[in-house]
Amino acid sequence: MTSPSCPLPAHDWIPTTARSPVKARVVTCRTTTSCARVKRSFGSVLTTIKFLNEVGADSLTPDAIVEKARSFTGPVALGAPELKCDKYSDAPGICNDRTQFFTYSGKNQFDKAAEWLQPPG
Repeated sequence: MTSPSCPLPAHDWIPTTARSPVKARVVTCRTTTSCARVKRSFGSVLTTIKFLNEVGADSLTPDAIVEKARSFTGPVALGAPELKCDKYSDAPGICNDRTQFFTYSGKNQFDKAAEWLQPPG
């Protein structure tokens, strides 16, 4: 789900309540160049929190978290819709070969130029 003012993909597991002021700030700035690092960092934090919540407070161990991360196939919050590690034998750490492009419209506004693109095949 996307909107013209916020062209990046939404995920149903990202909190959207008024109790998430940090998310509100990231959503407000995620189409500006000055917030690119904030956006990536926030997406990583949300994905990590997802792992921790799914493992459960009573079962949190380093091994359980690593296993959850290794079995995760996406979507990544504010990022790739799907992950598949080991797809390329010479680059096993490459887990996503998709990208999106945006057109700069001025005044810190970026419009999505295409859906997620990936190599053929």
